Amino acid sequence: MKHWIGAVLFFVAGAAAMAGGTDKPWQGRFEGTGRACSGVLSLDAGVLSWRWRYGACAGRRYTTLQGMREGNAAGLVARLSGSTSARCPYRVIEVEQADTYAWNVSGFPSLEAYENRDLPGWRDSPRPDRYVFSCLMTKVR
Repeated sequence: MKHWIGAVLFFVAGAAAMAGGTDKPWQGRFEGTGRACSGVLSLDAGVLSWRWRYGACAGRRYTTLQGMREGNAAGLVARLSGSTSARCPYRVIEVEQADTYAWNVSGFPSLEAYENRDLPGWRDSPRPDRYVFSCLMTKVR
């Protein structure tokens, strides 16, 4: 099982989740719930910003690894550009609509951690290179 901090946050970050059959980049603003997840995630024109109580990934460009159209299963998986830091230790962000108002957003320290997220040895590992930060968010725009 993933290591959960605060509530479940699973957000596929990126500009490839399309809305209503158009080819426009997916955009939105989400607010976190719970103590550790308090903050904001925003997607605008291929740039992702995610600020939470204990960290921030400010104004990072990303490439889309996987996108889903809104109406089917809204969401996105994005690989952030640039290097990681103590304040922004994530290389991959996943966003997925959980229900009408709830969105799951997860941060992975590497592409390998994202790809192996469901393997038993990865899910419960205390190793920092396998750590997943997840929060529940509400879409406000």
